Amino acid sequence: MNILSSIRWWFRRHFDRITYDSAEIESEFVAWIVPRLKRYKEIQHGYPEPPGLKKWNKIIDKMIEGFEIRLNEQHWEWKPGCEGNRRKVQQAFDLFAKYHDNLWD
Repeated sequence: MNILSSIRWWFRRHFDRITYDSAEIESEFVAWIVPRLKRYKEIQHGYPEPPGLKKWNKIIDKMIEGFEIRLNEQHWEWKPGCEGNRRKVQQAFDLFAKYHDNLWD
């Protein structure tokens, strides 16, 4: 392998990986956040005043449910009739966006 071939190989290897990783950031995020949300719910380390503890637990459950659906089902494999799952996944992202400041100490 000559130098030019080695350089091309290196660039393809590294930049193709970056492109792939960037495309999969949603899956990586979901895989990262699900266990953390479960642990957060276990330790009950605070909650926002509105909506209160009972409603807060339901919000956390909805986030976990939606993210687990996204984690276990590939969105490009969804078939007709999966609109409910799509809504749950979107709701999980919407709730996370709305309440993300309340999830951290």
